[in-house]
Amino acid sequence: MTEQTKITFAAFETFLVRPGINIAGICKEAGIAQQYLNRCRLVKKLPGEKVMVRLLPIVKKYGF
Repeated sequence: MTEQTKITFAAFETFLVRPGINIAGICKEAGIAQQYLNRCRLVKKLPGEKVMVRLLPIVKKYGF
């Protein structure tokens, strides 16, 4: 079981809307396009496995 399967979209979205969390900064630090993350949020789906592998260490650093 991968770490991505343990995360729900609702929990991830709740983290992203917390005060002090800057989506642009997280995307830049993870090396992904902010537009892709915004598109995933729009359709209410988690990003793909490759993107989550890059995002998880960053979001955990900021208290996820």
